[in-house]
Amino acid sequence: MALIARLMFADSGFDYKKSLSKSQDAVYGDLHLKSIINAMAQGDDLIKKVAQAALLDSLRSTDTVLYRQEILCDAISHPNLFQTIYELTSDALWKVRREIFTYGLASDHDERNLRRGRDLLEFYLPYLEQLNFLAVQFRPKVQSRGLKTLLDACITEVDKEFLVEARELLQDLKFDRGIHVSACLGAGNMGVDYIPHDAPPSRRGLGDYWQHYRSQHYLVRLAERDEAGAQVIGQMRDRAVGELASVVGESGDRVEGFFRSLRSETAFYLGCVNLYNRMKELEVKTCLPVMQPMEAMAWHFDSLRDARLVLDETKDVVGNHLSGEQRKLILITGANEGGKSTYLRSLGQAQLMAQCGMFVLANQAELSITNGVFTHYRREEDAELEVGKFEEELRRMSELVEVLSPGSMVLFNESFASTNMIEGSQVAEEVVSELVNAGIRVAFVTHLFHFSTWAQGHFGQDGLYLRAIREANGRRSFELKEGDALPTSFGRDLYREVFETQKSEQKRE
Repeated sequence: MALIARLMFADSGFDYKKSLSKSQDAVYGDLHLKSIINAMAQGDDLIKKVAQAALLDSLRSTDTVLYRQEILCDAISHPNLFQTIYELTSDALWKVRREIFTYGLASDHDERNLRRGRDLLEFYLPYLEQLNFLAVQFRPKVQSRGLKTLLDACITEVDKEFLVEARELLQDLKFDRGIHVSACLGAGNMGVDYIPHDAPPSRRGLGDYWQHYRSQHYLVRLAERDEAGAQVIGQMRDRAVGELASVVGESGDRVEGFFRSLRSETAFYLGCVNLYNRMKELEVKTCLPVMQPMEAMAWHFDSLRDARLVLDETKDVVGNHLSGEQRKLILITGANEGGKSTYLRSLGQAQLMAQCGMFVLANQAELSITNGVFTHYRREEDAELEVGKFEEELRRMSELVEVLSPGSMVLFNESFASTNMIEGSQVAEEVVSELVNAGIRVAFVTHLFHFSTWAQGHFGQDGLYLRAIREANGRRSFELKEGDALPTSFGRDLYREVFETQKSEQKRE
């Protein structure tokens, strides 16, 4: 039997237990992935861990993204199948841990290891039978390559014939009539070539007893307190079942590994279904993005929304549009509190969600594969005052450069603004120029006017220049449209909103 889940990758397993790198930890916080992951998990700790691992470990192949998208469509169409598999595997693993946990202790005792492997296989057989039943029921209904492969394996590898033979074999491995072994004498009259055999049938007829009486055999009885003799007999039994214990134990571990991988990989799609249903409740449209190869550098979104605002806010969230091909830089400027940071966050979220095989929060989307998403956001000043804000930004930028590669995508939010306009602009110019020349895509939110005007002149048609909209009365529409940078961010609007409102309230009092 060779059952493999293969719901995350067509040719390998999925490891959700890897610890986050420093750059991944920054992305998790800067893009507010916690809101997305919590909506996926709905309180389930395993789904939470799997969702986090999948989101932060971007796929590098459009084929693999499509492979997961196909399975996700099946999960949305047949959520009860995935829910049943998840509950079934969870129940099996929990009961194994509760009832057979004592075998988990390391042991060099072959007979004990044989017993552990046998009991594991015997314990999982009913659950394999249930998987077979589910596979037969749902195989005609699914469309994805990955799920078809899994269900086909459950049908062919765990059929009735297999289950009958497996139960008979496991019964024989209990050695209810003792262990029957053949062996040869080796050097120094030591036993060699131990081979276990099927036990002979029980003797029940008179002829059987007579044949047994006439046959030549030897019988050795140990004294009740012959500990040394018992130890020798135990060693002989271990040598007899040593190879068998290895095979059976490995088989038990493989079946358990299959249940573990099936549970964790099913958890990812259940999390996606949970988020999808939540979006339906909120009447927010989603779509499966069209993925292009890395060199296409595609950026196309129709009404892209920020997941954090959608999930955490009660008011309607404005969707934004983006269209750009072969654009190496997205520069975002405009009015304070106009939606620039929200837009940048939605770009990063969509890229991560798309590159792990999920849907995105947009009416339509088309984007290219990247070699990973990275962030460089403005931070609060060091609480211990070890370094200033500007030096801290430069340190993080230096660390980030060490993990970037051609095809990566970096999101900057108000970076290098902790110093004066001239110095901050010069640093931003040098950093962005070097990154783009190295084949790294950049999206940059900034108030540095000198940097903005330099970027438009330097990159020209290779860049996309967006500006947060401010209406004549100072109202923010939270929409971004193409436009040149302005020398002001309209900070006075915020001043009037805060302080003039306070003055009017004081007068009324």
